[in-house]
Amino acid sequence: QLPALVDDYLAWKHSHLRENQNNPAPHSIFHVTAVGISGNLPSLFGYNRPNEPILIPRHLHCMDGNFSAKRLDGSGTSDPRIFHSCYFIPQADVEHFKDDVHNNHSAPQTTVSCTENWIAAKAVEENKIVVFDQMGIFLVACHHGFIECVTEMACSGKLAKYGLAAVNKVLDVCGNDQAIGHDIACSSRKTIAASSIGCKAEEVRLQLVVNAFHGFSHNRHCQLENHPLYLAGLGIEDLETCERIFASSNSTASLIRHTSHFHWVQFLDLHFEKWDTDKYLELTLQIIEHYSVELEEFKQCKDLVGADFLKWQDEESEYLGRVATEPTADTIAVAYVENLEKLKHAEAMYSSVTSVPFLTYTPTNFMHTLGLNAATCHHSKAFEADYAAAL
Repeated sequence: QLPALVDDYLAWKHSHLRENQNNPAPHSIFHVTAVGISGNLPSLFGYNRPNEPILIPRHLHCMDGNFSAKRLDGSGTSDPRIFHSCYFIPQADVEHFKDDVHNNHSAPQTTVSCTENWIAAKAVEENKIVVFDQMGIFLVACHHGFIECVTEMACSGKLAKYGLAAVNKVLDVCGNDQAIGHDIACSSRKTIAASSIGCKAEEVRLQLVVNAFHGFSHNRHCQLENHPLYLAGLGIEDLETCERIFASSNSTASLIRHTSHFHWVQFLDLHFEKWDTDKYLELTLQIIEHYSVELEEFKQCKDLVGADFLKWQDEESEYLGRVATEPTADTIAVAYVENLEKLKHAEAMYSSVTSVPFLTYTPTNFMHTLGLNAATCHHSKAFEADYAAAL
């Protein structure tokens, strides 16, 4: 009876999240039970201490998807219960963005070359994957590691609707001047601009940033514009928090692969709640380790100021702009070498065609005493026999 007791306890614990038609409960993000923070808290994220400098961006987030949290189609069909999690965005809110980008014909059509090799930028279409009912999860977390919101990827890969639903929730709760790290941020920026939340994202000055580790696989121009190393206000954050979260949540894969949808959400909710509690206990140590005075000591040692770093970035951007196209002299030299190679190949082909062995024969070679006629005739007959056999 213990599993049933646990289910009933968790259902009672999350009963305040049940939604009804007359009084819908606010969807919760940044829910940290260890400190009693729960519910929709726009006032918390807009609060500043007296004389506190304004930070831009005001908050750092990161988002990504994970395919380890799969659930086989048809598992647990006898369990019709619904687990109400404070982390998961309702599926109806996600489906609102299903055809959001395709229906916006006024959006500019641009291409992003540095994301061509990323699987996340080539999302699997819906209804293409029928083995799994849930393909994984797509989540947003703050740079301290707290889970903010989660969407379930149902029968599909990393479609745009999951990221749009998560970004929309972050904008509604956190407000202006937010920065979100994503491994394909340059592509995500285009997707958000082409969606129904494009105007809202522009109004609140949403900033999309490429994660530090993933950023080095993007082209250099993209790195200068989107890598946290070159952006003001991001400090030494790498925005790879989602990878650390998934390294932990992958341990639930063996538990949820064959469960019902009720227990699939329940297990993930329990894991993320414990993760948030542990992260809160480690928060002081994390701040001490990550926010040191090493940068200031380096600047004093090298006699540098903040403007020097910005100057180097501008100089590199200007240089890359100058070398974007080949100089005319180099283009002519390469074309000349290519034509020389073509000439050499043509001369070799001509030489092989003109130096046929029978051209070196003399009339004396065809005398009946030398037997050349007989050998030639025999060879010709053998060739004709092989040709007839092939037909």
